[in-house]
Amino acid sequence: MCDISFITKADDDELRGLLKDFPEVEYLIERINGLEAVLARLLREHRKDYITAINLFYEEVGQTMGFAFSMGLPGVLATTTMAPAVSLALMPHLQEVASHIASTTMARIDKDVVFQAVSPSRIRFMQAYSDELGRVLDQNTANKVTQVIASTLEQRGSVHDVIQALKDEPDFDRARARRIAITETLTAASVGDDEAYRQSPAVTGVEWLHSGGRKNKPRASHVALSGTQKGLNDFFDVEGELARYPRDTSLSAKQRINCHCTTTPVVDPNILGLSAEEKNAIRQGVIAQFE
Repeated sequence: MCDISFITKADDDELRGLLKDFPEVEYLIERINGLEAVLARLLREHRKDYITAINLFYEEVGQTMGFAFSMGLPGVLATTTMAPAVSLALMPHLQEVASHIASTTMARIDKDVVFQAVSPSRIRFMQAYSDELGRVLDQNTANKVTQVIASTLEQRGSVHDVIQALKDEPDFDRARARRIAITETLTAASVGDDEAYRQSPAVTGVEWLHSGGRKNKPRASHVALSGTQKGLNDFFDVEGELARYPRDTSLSAKQRINCHCTTTPVVDPNILGLSAEEKNAIRQGVIAQFE
């Protein structure tokens, strides 16, 4: 039997190397592992729901798998969803990570200006994104299930062949759960950094920092961006796609998945030299504009 604790430790050690430029690396790994466990369970339950639906429908209509498919199996499977469960798990995770990172980032920038809360507009964004991601994962999984069934039917497979193929399908595996957990946890970290930069009076811009180990096969465009600076309200150009930070949800999947880049703030030393009262007055003025 495979020792899952050994695999998890190896994964975590590799991730430490990839996230070497993230100040909160141990916290992030802990949160990634937590979300991975939840998503892995949801994927297993989702596969079970598909298999149960197929078995029940097949028992009802009888004959061949092809006949069951023609009699409305796709419509039955279309009602199988995990989107609400994914959204319910993701929203508090994103908010907790973003809040924690915003707090620690602001503390590193200027101890006189203390983080209090994520802005309401950012909370609404994270809720909308959680809902959207749930729908996207749901649709991608449904597409894969349809492909598995179609491929099995082309080979004149039985209902048992379909079920076995679903049990073997990588889209329901732990590896997919981990990939999603890493991408979305690091996205939340980027959101937290961005929130901190905007609430910190001394921050005038953002610098992209490429991060990752030698085995990571980094994107050339992300490496080229390392050291590039922009204003707080400007965007990075990622191969023609605009982004406020690494893994920005406006980016395509090919620019987000397996990206381990981060950012660092560009700070005005003159503002850092102001009194705590002056800096907090500036911050309150910024926060008032969030809405």
